[in-house]
Amino acid sequence: MKRVLLALAAMALLPGAVAAPSKQQDIETLLEAMQLDKSIEISHRRIRALLIRDMRARSKSSNPAFGRLIEEEYDATFPVSRLIADVRPKVEALYDERFSQDEIRELTRMYSSPLYLKFRDVNRGVGRIIVESVRSAVKAGMGDLMKRVTDRAIAEGLQKK
Repeated sequence: MKRVLLALAAMALLPGAVAAPSKQQDIETLLEAMQLDKSIEISHRRIRALLIRDMRARSKSSNPAFGRLIEEEYDATFPVSRLIADVRPKVEALYDERFSQDEIRELTRMYSSPLYLKFRDVNRGVGRIIVESVRSAVKAGMGDLMKRVTDRAIAEGLQKK
């Protein structure tokens, strides 16, 4: 975040004295302000947890060492650094194509503003509320759902009574 603020200060205070940053540099500053790498890491962790849970459920071993083996092999196969290296240039190219340099700078100011930083922190709590509410609703209704599915499957001849 400090580098973002320093870059913004340099753009605002020294426009004639310092060579203006290139559009690519501005895009890199924006991605830092947006915390793109952190977003990729969070997505990676969530997907990793789901896939590992699924692989454990499908395995025939209940040995905890087998679970650790899955995690180690997953991490070796899909390192987050490789995903960042894959995603970041694609996002950079998209932003370069769709936004002017002035728009990139405006977005960087927005993502660096105290109000946005507060919004981002509060919104993380909103995300947790949504996930927990959906999880609770699904968990509470799962028995009824399975009964209705079973009843329909029997009625439609897809399953025996």
